[in-house]
Amino acid sequence: NNHNSHGELFLTRTIYTEICEKLNEQVKGMSAKEVPVRRCSVEKLDKCLFGTAKIASLSDTSLLSVIFRNILCKPIISLLYDSSEKTRTISVSMILKYSNQCTDTQSLLPYLIPAIKERLATMTSTEDVEEIRLILIKIINQVISNEKNGNLLPYLEDLVKICTHCLSDVFYKVRKYSAKAIIMMAQVCPDRIGLHGSTLVKALSQCLGHRLWKIRHISLEAIDAIMERGNAMQMYGIIEQQMTNIAMDSSHRLRILLLRVFSSWFWLIPEKAADMMACILTGIADQIPQVQDIARESIQKLSQEYERRHPEEIQEMLTYETKHSGKHSFEAHAPLSERPSIAERVIVRKYQNKTIQMIYKEAAHWTLPCRIRGYGGMFFALIFVEDYAAQNIDLFIDCCLSSISDDDSVVAEWGRKISRGMNRYLGQDLIYKHLFGNFKNTNNGEEMQRTLIYAHIISCSDPSIVSSSKYSAVVEDLIGFLVRANKQEKKHVKIALNAVRGIIPEAYDNHISAAKLKHPQCISMLESD
Repeated sequence: NNHNSHGELFLTRTIYTEICEKLNEQVKGMSAKEVPVRRCSVEKLDKCLFGTAKIASLSDTSLLSVIFRNILCKPIISLLYDSSEKTRTISVSMILKYSNQCTDTQSLLPYLIPAIKERLATMTSTEDVEEIRLILIKIINQVISNEKNGNLLPYLEDLVKICTHCLSDVFYKVRKYSAKAIIMMAQVCPDRIGLHGSTLVKALSQCLGHRLWKIRHISLEAIDAIMERGNAMQMYGIIEQQMTNIAMDSSHRLRILLLRVFSSWFWLIPEKAADMMACILTGIADQIPQVQDIARESIQKLSQEYERRHPEEIQEMLTYETKHSGKHSFEAHAPLSERPSIAERVIVRKYQNKTIQMIYKEAAHWTLPCRIRGYGGMFFALIFVEDYAAQNIDLFIDCCLSSISDDDSVVAEWGRKISRGMNRYLGQDLIYKHLFGNFKNTNNGEEMQRTLIYAHIISCSDPSIVSSSKYSAVVEDLIGFLVRANKQEKKHVKIALNAVRGIIPEAYDNHISAAKLKHPQCISMLESD
């Protein structure tokens, strides 16, 4: 028996010599000057190692590993630079087949990694065939998968350069396998990958806007894999704008991943917790039930962690609510079948000012999907903060006003739900006082807007809680506006009058009867509608 240089395998001299003699002709041919000779040699070698003419004894992966390491490694890797595309393709395919069959690729790294780096991450000799680039990055993935004992550390910087360069490749599959390689590197080298975090995240951010959702998805997964292993705040700053876009992504799978990512980053980046909370709340209003469920689970997970960190605060709030039980009723709305827990409400209230401002910006967006998510997010924020919504009453009132004039029925419905929620948690008196109590010197247009808002809120209320005096004042004001409004304003005033007609019918009929005598033309127009 002949003991090999690593002291791991014992092979008979006869078998080893026999295999070397069979492969000797092909090995010599791979270094020939003639292109056809090199191509023919590498084709024969491929068949001997992995194809139809495979040498039977090479079925033993241990023997294949020794042969490849001792006599084939350098000649095959040298062909990565060959002028023939077919020769290069067969060479990289052999390396990939070998790395798939034999996990012992450590001896190849000093030759393989620099060669692949030169072919994929340099401007001078970059591989111009996308299929070969794909095989090369697949080799990188397989090598990383094979080496899990620290052997990659000396080559980590080269691997980072390869992956960052490939993330801008025009071939989408090369980008996909580059992102996969980064995920594996984060697992294999968790202590060192953070040093390259910003570089990798910057490269991955280019893929977050890719036309294929799978590329966007795997890129976000890769960012998540390295976020906890470096300067998280610095890395988040690179992708902050893309996160806003992903929250409205057309792929619901990507929106689900973003919710899960945010629930894990929430405590990692406390400076951006409010932004993440805004995304989670709008996720509850998503049109896809699966996204709603994940958003709901995210809130529950965050609240459980908050309760673990602040048990005294939660207990104090629980004691207070026990003494004031029954203060607020709850209207179920999917996916919320019951009132949020005290911990869930406390954590949302903690970040509510910036969170609600972020959601409001989305509600004011010019695109319809954004507005729908924004209005839904405002409604669910109201459910979680309850009477603490008084701190942001202006934003909720603006949503009510905007929903009146919005052409989309879904937005209008969310506006009505927000109005009902304001009635439930804030009360008619507070809303009326906020709208009219501090605005004595407003012009006619502002006064009309405030009256229309209050009429809209009244129309969504339970008649039993509507003050008859305030109702009468609003109806009387609306009739006055109907008389002196322009054509466009008349349309909104008539909508408001029709909306409040059935709240207190007797009071409404009395006002209309009185108005017939003063302004018969306007009232007849209203009745004809």
